[in-house]
Amino acid sequence: MTLSPDLRGAYVQMIQDIKPNIAITLNTFPGCLVSDNTMLSRLKHFDAQIARRTLGRRWASKPETDRIHGVYVLEHGISSTHPHWHGFVKVPENQHIRYVTLMKYIWESSYNRSWFEIDSQALEDYTSRAAYVLKEVWAESTDNIVFTNMLRG
Repeated sequence: MTLSPDLRGAYVQMIQDIKPNIAITLNTFPGCLVSDNTMLSRLKHFDAQIARRTLGRRWASKPETDRIHGVYVLEHGISSTHPHWHGFVKVPENQHIRYVTLMKYIWESSYNRSWFEIDSQALEDYTSRAAYVLKEVWAESTDNIVFTNMLRG
């Protein structure tokens, strides 16, 4: 069963409330059979590495307001053989290039058979883009929507 229009609209509104300034895709290559749990572990590692590189060794003790914020949606692609995260992320103003470069480096160097994409058009109209990336989310799979604060235990 698909998400109700009201629930889908609520997710789109939450994405808008973050006011993302980067839209990214964290890819694996087609045919790369990776479980949802593994993809979640990779996303947690990705988030932690960004925090460590931008905030220093004691990043976990820094205020949450110093960290990037965003939402990621896990999509499986054609025939469930291409798992990837679509992300809408808010990074500090005037540091866009730094974060994009860092995100690309961390994702691509951490996992074999993976690559990183920036989706600049998504920010022009992230309401329709958010609705697009939510297309695979079913009522039974809302755990495929991850807000960055959920990654930090």
